[in-house]
Amino acid sequence: QGIDGYPVQVEADVGNGLPGFHMVGYLASEVREAEERVKTALKNSGFSMLPKKVTVNLSPADVRKDGTAFDLPVAVAVLTAYGAGGAFALEDSAFIGELGLDGQVKPVRGVLSLVSAMRDAGKERCFLPKENVPEGMAVGQIQIVGIENMRQMMELLNNPHIDFSQTDYFIVEYGTNDFFRGVRQSDPDNIFNMRTYRGALTYAVTNLTNVAPDATVILCSPMYAQFFKDGYLIGDGNITNNGNGTLFDYVGTCNYVAKENNALFLNAYQDLGIDGYTAEEYLEDGVHLTQAGRELYAEELSKIILNYEETKNN
Repeated sequence: QGIDGYPVQVEADVGNGLPGFHMVGYLASEVREAEERVKTALKNSGFSMLPKKVTVNLSPADVRKDGTAFDLPVAVAVLTAYGAGGAFALEDSAFIGELGLDGQVKPVRGVLSLVSAMRDAGKERCFLPKENVPEGMAVGQIQIVGIENMRQMMELLNNPHIDFSQTDYFIVEYGTNDFFRGVRQSDPDNIFNMRTYRGALTYAVTNLTNVAPDATVILCSPMYAQFFKDGYLIGDGNITNNGNGTLFDYVGTCNYVAKENNALFLNAYQDLGIDGYTAEEYLEDGVHLTQAGRELYAEELSKIILNYEETKNN
């Protein structure tokens, strides 16, 4: 609603009766069109839907749903209703994403507010299109799982025992949301204070290291951003202060935590080359990455990993 996200529960029932696919719950036209996208995507992903009466309900019923981000949760609900998915921790999970007819999971807009709503609703993890992962990880305090296609989604649904201890790299991109909320950067009396930016990062690195002692953690700082009001530029990450420092100040804290915990560090604010001159190319709204920006981000991460691997292997 507006710029705020809200949780929507997606339920599916498969039963006998006149075969058909019906969606209810005060839906906009693009949401209703998910019926054809989901059926075709599942078919092209190797799942054959037997001719049954399929009913999908999106609640609460009194709130209008729009956008294409409901495709993935609808597909997951239908798979589970058919008994094709193992329902891996569905109660604790959220799903966001648009489906292509070939089963690919496509990026959507507004992921930051959507994932924030899921976290605030108590969800432990959120499955997102892989292109939206950096944005989702910026929220913090919720596990983000990137999905490329429905085949991969089906494999995860049938695998309740994913072994994260075998992970090679954990990539943590976090800070932009804390800046917007005006979260304190640190607590001198408690470095693990989860209500501070430094505390949340320290807590994350510590716990990831405990889960996978041999893994390498990469902390990624917030990126350069521009802020607009009524269509006019009112500031950027260098000068705008939401109460506890500028966005650039949060970058320094992230770098400090990385050094303190022997983690690798991506200075996404400076190393990506996004600034006042290039923001139009790489930022679609002053904050979120365009496709070119996502490719740039991935390239910089790849360089860090490749360089580190070369160092390890001499």
